[in-house]
Amino acid sequence: MSRCTDIRGLISTFVKMLLYILLLMLSILFVVYIVSLVPMQVDVGRMVVLAIATVGMLYMWYTFTMKVVFRKSMQG
Repeated sequence: MSRCTDIRGLISTFVKMLLYILLLMLSILFVVYIVSLVPMQVDVGRMVVLAIATVGMLYMWYTFTMKVVFRKSMQG
């Protein structure tokens, strides 16, 4: 019975990771779309906004990975 529970937990974690990666990719596309709509005279501002958004999304991915994946591995 414990093996079945482990497999369910693994599948649950995998699905959570897939959904979170999908959310991150959609967020990146949304930010790129919004930045491309806003007219800017200088491309440096656009690059700064994209860089800040990318760093923020990578931080979200990192914290999610630490909370979900490594918490699961520490429990089992």
